[in-house]
Amino acid sequence: MRISLVAPEGISRISKQVLKVIPAFFIEDLDLKFIESIFLVDTSTIKQLGEFGERILKLRKPIIIIDHHAKHPETKKIAKLFLINEKATSTCEIIYNLYQKFKIKPLRIVAQALMIGLTFDTRHFTLSNLQTFQAAAGLCKLGAKPEKAVELLKIPLGKPERIARLKAAQRMEIKEIGNWMLATSIVSSFQASAARAIIALGADVAIVGGEKKGKIKVSLRATTEFHKVTGIHLGRDLAIPLGKLLNGVGSGHAIAAGIHGYGNLNEAITHSTSLLMNLLKAT
Repeated sequence: MRISLVAPEGISRISKQVLKVIPAFFIEDLDLKFIESIFLVDTSTIKQLGEFGERILKLRKPIIIIDHHAKHPETKKIAKLFLINEKATSTCEIIYNLYQKFKIKPLRIVAQALMIGLTFDTRHFTLSNLQTFQAAAGLCKLGAKPEKAVELLKIPLGKPERIARLKAAQRMEIKEIGNWMLATSIVSSFQASAARAIIALGADVAIVGGEKKGKIKVSLRATTEFHKVTGIHLGRDLAIPLGKLLNGVGSGHAIAAGIHGYGNLNEAITHSTSLLMNLLKAT
């Protein structure tokens, strides 16, 4: 059996760092002629794959999704099988549990790869639960080293990202909604990083948007306390409906989500704010 690893939108900076120690080879494109089935891992919607995703749909081959994001309505129509656990803090946790279920012992290098993914998605275990630590402990027994995973993921912010964060803070608009503080901002790049920085500054919810070549990107972030108290899930309650409204796609977790779409950026920020306010009124 031949397996090809594909990253249609390219490899991120942090992923390139990981691939220095994990012997995996990714390609950006693939001849789909002889493909029998397709696994989408940590990918909640086919639109995240760009043009490659459109080619997958035309192929009409079985699609299996392994993910921990909220299930997207459009994805339900195309997938043959779902392996989704929204309570899992990372897709790597789901993969580890599959090894356990089928009583397969992964190689040490595989255990380390899963530990790196677990560490990254949980922000160095700050977004964890009992199941997260059980998976981490199991991976340690297989030879994985959490300290090496943490060290590998320590990459200093580049100058462009630091500038984007500072500009986001400079342009920030703050709204008080009851006991909650909502901050919105606009930057041309690094929207997710900027949103995280705004949360670190003290906001309960951050909405940061940007526009490039006619496409809109909006990153949503919230504190764990905001989610626990309000029950609002950024991916399910904001990103998915807003993605549809913007003729694009939205997905994500309870406290971290993203939207890709088209239209007017200021209107997109306004829609995001209005929807959040309506959700808070309903809680």
